Amino acid sequence: MSVAEHFLFEIVKEYDRNPISTDRGTWYHQSCKLLKLKHHLHSSFEKTIIERTKQYIKNRAERV
Repeated sequence: MSVAEHFLFEIVKEYDRNPISTDRGTWYHQSCKLLKLKHHLHSSFEKTIIERTKQYIKNRAERV
């Protein structure tokens, strides 16, 4: 079992079968296919917004 497949298997076991959203990493698509999970790919714009939001939260946490 690949690392990505094992990771997704554990996520599904813990949080149920929600659609998996990832970037363009090929290992996620293959793993989702094997585990019969819905897979959503983020566009470049969505990925940029997510990264900016994560950085904003990280910066706010460091100020406290």
